[in-house]
Amino acid sequence: MRVRNVAAETAPTGSNTVTLFDSFVAFLGMRADVERLTHHTVVITNSQTGTLVLRKSDNGTTWDVVSSTAIAIPTGPATVSTKDFVIEGMPFYQVQWTNGGVDQDATWRIAQTVTEKQRAATT
Repeated sequence: MRVRNVAAETAPTGSNTVTLFDSFVAFLGMRADVERLTHHTVVITNSQTGTLVLRKSDNGTTWDVVSSTAIAIPTGPATVSTKDFVIEGMPFYQVQWTNGGVDQDATWRIAQTVTEKQRAATT
């Protein structure tokens, strides 16, 4: 399942935090839809530092940080970073980017993929 990048279409500036994906919003609060997901993978092309953050929630209102990964300035052109978050068992989750203080340039790109559980074969 591919995820449309709503917040990430514009390069982040300053030290702003942008939500790249919010399962509570995407699935209209339907926990059953989120529970079939296992992984959320983010591929990022960035020109400046930042942090990818995974947060979870039981109710879509109160969020706790599960994981935080610093992403360095790339060492060459077209360098990408990939982060795979395990989301299985989370009622709701968010993936956020906190920019490192310097504006991202026009090379900023985000691609996201969500993996679903394999369905049992029917006979």
